[in-house]
Amino acid sequence: MRLVCAYSDFGLEQEMARAESHPYSLRIQHAGYVVLSIVFLLVLLSQLMAQEPTTERDPVISAVAIQPGGDLMVTAGDDHVVRIWNLATGEQTHQLEGHTDWIRTVVFSQDGEFVYSAGNDGQVRKWDVAQADSMGVVFSTNHAIARLAISPNSTHLAAVGFSNEVALVDLRSPDHVTRFVATCNDLHAIGFSPDEQFLAAAGRDGFVTVWNIQSKEIVAQQKCHTRRVRDLCFIGDSTTLVSASEDRTLFVWNLGAESKSRTLMLGAMKAMAVEVCGTNLVAVAGTDNTIRLWNIAEEREIDRLHGHTGSVTSLDHHEDRLVSGSYDTSVRLWRLDPDQAPIRSAKLEE
Repeated sequence: MRLVCAYSDFGLEQEMARAESHPYSLRIQHAGYVVLSIVFLLVLLSQLMAQEPTTERDPVISAVAIQPGGDLMVTAGDDHVVRIWNLATGEQTHQLEGHTDWIRTVVFSQDGEFVYSAGNDGQVRKWDVAQADSMGVVFSTNHAIARLAISPNSTHLAAVGFSNEVALVDLRSPDHVTRFVATCNDLHAIGFSPDEQFLAAAGRDGFVTVWNIQSKEIVAQQKCHTRRVRDLCFIGDSTTLVSASEDRTLFVWNLGAESKSRTLMLGAMKAMAVEVCGTNLVAVAGTDNTIRLWNIAEEREIDRLHGHTGSVTSLDHHEDRLVSGSYDTSVRLWRLDPDQAPIRSAKLEE
């Protein structure tokens, strides 16, 4: 495989060649806020629903995460494997095995030293990044886990899935688990507020529920969507929530003022992921294979990122980098620069 990387639009020329055995390719894309998109086409062994591995197809990507303050990325999907990648070289550095079913979610600790993963086998596994080694199962349940969230100080991990319970695990003492009861049995979205005061969760029935973590009381609950909520995040301060749904909308609301809520229409996209990328900037992705950048304060879409050929399942952001994973079996790394003038010319080259 020969990989060519040309930065011609910015007065730079660079060529990169890799051996055929390297399981990725590197391509360039420009779109609005995007300066650079590095595409990792993951040619991996596939293992689906606890069956024997097969090379008949590449695994879909359902979880991605960027190491805070570092140069690593983790990906996971339906082959039951967590993979660690070097962002500078695009090379896979480690392969972590232990799950027995589809991995739906991965998160880094805030110091970047550990990764937590979970999925259909109901296990939350902890991995030492530097040693590329398992640190065991920190939490398990009898149902699939759809999403994890880690608190800003990395002391607590929240897990939701196919039950009405939100499990809050104290990572300093994993046997200590606090449980919150939500409004439906199919939860897909979970998130901590930046000040760690609130925990929000949502799922199939379109309700978003917010708890005060210390008092364990519900402080806000609202019917935000008409269909399943796939993801949510706090933006700006700790009182503004953005949720993304299969009803093709983003819902933005203030915990203390329901009158300030507003619905942003996504057109044909059924949203599957939303990620904060700045003070008023969020990225939302879903079933139309695109990633859309929205200015929440101005309530408008400011750019649309193309390249994926399947539904975009997952997003993560750190500093000026946004990573996306897709059912098309690829992972794309986008470099965002709010000061860069929009560029509309280049297409993804095959």
